[in-house]
This record gives sequence, C-alpha cells and structure tokens, in this order.
Amino acid sequence: MPDTWEARRARAGVTAFGGVIVECVIPLPRAWALTTAMLVGAAVGLVAAVTSTLLITATVRPDAVIGLVVGVPGVLGVLMILLSGRRWVTTAGAFVLAVAPGWLGALALIEVVNGG
Repeated sequence: MPDTWEARRARAGVTAFGGVIVECVIPLPRAWALTTAMLVGAAVGLVAAVTSTLLITATVRPDAVIGLVVGVPGVLGVLMILLSGRRWVTTAGAFVLAVAPGWLGALALIEVVNGG
C-alpha cells in the first residue's frame, strides 16, 4: 500500500496545511488598520515636530535631535512589533514607528525654509 500524504504528515507531527509548522509569528492586523495607523502616525510626527520646534527654544546639537527623533520611535516601534502577541500591539508599533519619518521630514523642512 502506498504511503499517503496524511500518513507522512501524521508521522512527522505536522499539523498545518502544506507541511509548515507555524509556532511563533507576528500577528498582523487587517491591511486597512495597519495603513491607517501608519498614516495617523506620520501626521502625529508632523504635528510633534512643529509643536516641539515652537516650544523648545534651547540650542540643541543636530545629531542629538536626529538620534532622538529617529532612534527613539524607531527602536520602540520595532520592539513593539517584534514582541507583540496581539494584533492591536502590532498596529500600535506601526503607529509609533511611523512617527519618526513624519517628525524628521517636518524638521528637515523647517530647516530648509529657515535657511539652516
């Protein structure tokens, strides 16, 4: 009697379809939720850049500002995505990660307009 694929899967301990064992994956939310979170995150980054520019009058080194603006949301967002166990945590991580480009873009635009 020929060996069937069901028998081979049972012997191998494979439970998922196609012979792939899925144990630990990042839970992805719906595409519209992920896109919305990233768009809102970029908008929040723009608003945060303008607000921080108006509120902070101290002289700060540009490399420190770039490190804070890109590094902090980048690290927090990637950690949230990689360590997420729920879809909403992945969405929140994408939101936090999307704050960095909006913030950096607005700060660069402010510097260009001001002749910095």
